[in-house]
Amino acid sequence: MQCPRCRCPVADDPACPECGLSMPELDHKFGVVPRHSQEITDSAGFFSARERGKLRRHLHLLHGRFPEIRLSVFSCNVPNRPARPYGFWLFNRCRFHEVGLKLGRCHSLLLLFNRADSTVSLTGGYGLEGVLDERALEEILRAAVPAWSQAAYLEGTLRMLAELTDQLRKAHERVASPVVEAPVADLPITS
Repeated sequence: MQCPRCRCPVADDPACPECGLSMPELDHKFGVVPRHSQEITDSAGFFSARERGKLRRHLHLLHGRFPEIRLSVFSCNVPNRPARPYGFWLFNRCRFHEVGLKLGRCHSLLLLFNRADSTVSLTGGYGLEGVLDERALEEILRAAVPAWSQAAYLEGTLRMLAELTDQLRKAHERVASPVVEAPVADLPITS
């Protein structure tokens, strides 16, 4: 796992040994956990109601192919929320994954859009580490950037889901178990 701020490798330490980032620090910085749903929270209005329905169907297809994978989509419009640490904090505090999962068993992903600074991040649970590394997560996001930069958020997200499915399929071919956590990746969504 890497620190979401400085990208230094960290183990199960309560704080990053390089920059000192910790969950209590992020709690203080980001405050109260926002209201959210498990699948799609679109408070910034990136998707219409019809698009949310289509996206939900595609998330269910992903889950049908990879039952241990859960992807949640979250959008906000909050300035001064760096995508990597904010996505990491949301992922850990909002419990988009099943409660009670032990380290190394969480196969959830969080796709975070922040309209205020035009960024997106993809955060993965520890159970994906070794299968989807940071390079793979960046490839997954990069597949969507052309559409996202044109404000075609559903199209971009569906491209991202297709790339995620492809990466998971490749991982399944490499190992007996299809899934094992992923670090955080982020890219600007403007060209």
